[in-house]
Amino acid sequence: PLDGARAWWKATVRDRMAGLFPTYEETLRQMVTSLGAAVDELVLADICRDRFADKRSYLVDIDVEVLDLLAHLKRTGWTVAIVSNATPDELVFWEDCPIAPMVDDAVFSCRVGAMKPEPEIYLLACERLGVVADEVVFVGDGGFNELPGAAAVGMRPIQARWYRDREVDWDLEVELPGSASLGGLLSLIEREAGK
Repeated sequence: PLDGARAWWKATVRDRMAGLFPTYEETLRQMVTSLGAAVDELVLADICRDRFADKRSYLVDIDVEVLDLLAHLKRTGWTVAIVSNATPDELVFWEDCPIAPMVDDAVFSCRVGAMKPEPEIYLLACERLGVVADEVVFVGDGGFNELPGAAAVGMRPIQARWYRDREVDWDLEVELPGSASLGGLLSLIEREAGK
């Protein structure tokens, strides 16, 4: 039943993001069996094949503007990291991602057992980069309450509105900076960093 599947998916978000389900196939098997249904192997194989094609495209077909911005940041001395909530199956093609060699580190929830907005994932990223949180400009679309989570540890968040313009629960007295275009992001990052 669709309602049961949605409820299971929502109830297991932390476990999935923390890597407790090693594969997408295992995740679906657990969901289907927990709902008392039988696993149809052909349907399961089709769903997994579609998922991998989608994730490969997502990680390999990167907008050239994103790559140009990252290249500029690296050329001008910035330390760049990715902090992402991800399941193991979403990272199968990470090594093929053109962003991978352009960042100093990638902190994925399924590999570290913590997820945004938990303070541990942000602080671990800082520790691995050798920086303190108040030196960090954090850019994200706002999913998983990542922007208030970044602010709570002392980072300066910027909302990536060009990527996904979503409502963010923001109860801080300061305005949440955001960029509606990738082109305007660099100056906003530099402003937030005080450069």
